Amino acid sequence: MGKETMINDFTTGFGFRVRKGSLYEEDSSSAQHTDTKMTVLFPWTTLGSNINFCDALISGGTGPELGYFSEVGSGSIHFNFTIRGDKATASLFGDVCQGLFLDQDRLFIGGNNTLLGPIKADFGVMTAAGSRSNGILSPGLNFGHSLPKGKIDYEPRIFSGALGIVTKQVDLLAELTALFHWYQQVRIGCISQTTEQKFVYESGLNIVELNYQERLFQLSRYVEALEGSLSIFSGSNKMSKKETAEQRQLLEKWPKIQQQLATPKAFELLIPESLTNAIARKLAEGKLDYTVIIKGMDIEGKQKGKDWLNTIANGVRNIINSEIAMDG
Repeated sequence: MGKETMINDFTTGFGFRVRKGSLYEEDSSSAQHTDTKMTVLFPWTTLGSNINFCDALISGGTGPELGYFSEVGSGSIHFNFTIRGDKATASLFGDVCQGLFLDQDRLFIGGNNTLLGPIKADFGVMTAAGSRSNGILSPGLNFGHSLPKGKIDYEPRIFSGALGIVTKQVDLLAELTALFHWYQQVRIGCISQTTEQKFVYESGLNIVELNYQERLFQLSRYVEALEGSLSIFSGSNKMSKKETAEQRQLLEKWPKIQQQLATPKAFELLIPESLTNAIARKLAEGKLDYTVIIKGMDIEGKQKGKDWLNTIANGVRNIINSEIAMDG
């Protein structure tokens, strides 16, 4: 999305690899030997060196100065394949609905981290250097966990915690849906002032939709694979009755859920007037840099914007909540 400040005067370092679905928003950057694919970096986010950070979205931070933006430390890897080869593993660091307004605590992923997707990390999360993390990360310094020595019997064809994995991936679809409508109605509809800027924002919109469709595709592959797990192990002592019931329900309801999730366009909701007015006031002041416009909006405009985006995202989440019994 371009550079708005020269505090950090580069976007990528030597040996970088930016693959399909990578979206680097304003002043986000990566250093030497980094690899991204289906990765969304919000403004100012910085990746260190020797990093593999695919299938992830990271937001958070309030500015380009040191200590104010989200960071991923050198040597960190986001592991996005399971032992079975499925990729319902995308992680959400921060979120879209709050993070878009550039007023949330930053995230700091320490160096040499092992990140086992899918992860849900709140704003304000820090991880210690050399740590191993998965699951849900809460604000504060997270030390991760280590594995015990030895080995256990393991059957990779048994899926466990399927409903939780599906719910996490639908949550990411919800956030990407909000981002899709932000690009469509805010960046393109309100902020773009030139043909070139509109083209860049439209390209960003296409990348957001590409990420959405990739996540839906990988989630569908995962759910379809549950059938093999059930056919072999349901009724045995290797799979609990609760897990069996949840997987059966997912398989039964998935065709309807998938149809409802087919496109982020289905969740369109008109941008609130208070948000468009807040943006218009900044443009009238001659503020043309995207991050300056967003940071400078009044509190009412920002809150109405957050409420609008949350309503869109919750429309996506409600599909899984309404179709699948969540009480176990």
